[in-house]
Amino acid sequence: MTPFKKLLASRKFWISVITAVATVVTYYRDAELAKMLSVVGMTLVAGIGLEDFSKAKAAIEYEDN
Repeated sequence: MTPFKKLLASRKFWISVITAVATVVTYYRDAELAKMLSVVGMTLVAGIGLEDFSKAKAAIEYEDN
């Protein structure tokens, strides 16, 4: 799989894109809501990053045994 296809298949990428677009659109209606929305999006991306790191770490430890 090419790096570009991996990027398009990434949940982190799509959550980041959706959060960015929703934050910009929401900013024009309510700036405070836009800030909260961006925090929620960043939290989701961080959570998925931690989940992916755990899976990668588990895979590496499995290969060592």
